[in-house]
Amino acid sequence: MVENNQALEAYKVWLNASEKYDYHIVGIAGALTAWGVQTLQLKALDWTVAVEVAGLAALATSAALGLYRIERSILIHSLSLQKAQLTIKSNEKCARERRNQEEIGSADYVGVEKWEAKLREVDGLLAKQKPVALRLYKWRNFTLIAGLVAYSGGRVAHQLLHFTPT
Repeated sequence: MVENNQALEAYKVWLNASEKYDYHIVGIAGALTAWGVQTLQLKALDWTVAVEVAGLAALATSAALGLYRIERSILIHSLSLQKAQLTIKSNEKCARERRNQEEIGSADYVGVEKWEAKLREVDGLLAKQKPVALRLYKWRNFTLIAGLVAYSGGRVAHQLLHFTPT
């Protein structure tokens, strides 16, 4: 029982750190998007402005994907916690039934099947959610990098094309 609690605590610490990282990435993407929109110069409409706008759209998409990933992470955490609690309850129920079987001499595992069915249901939900969270992680990172490259490339190209020496 102590090992289960330690594993749960370690998982909670890891999840907390992971969520904080996700919140930082979302905050950075959102702040860069807001700053980019405020400093967008539409004096000369050419391809550099289109690249900047595409970069800003990718940054905004990255922030949205990050928020959705945080939501999925919270769901996975609650399902993992539910799975751990169901496993502990199922193990306790099995241990009680074994003791009863040894005392009485007959096996009556009526309640165990109920816990096992719930455990299988939670396992199925977890199996569906983990790949979704991984895909969101990859797409968030891809759109963040693409947005940064496109926005900064558009800004640099705009400055180079419209350079006026003084």
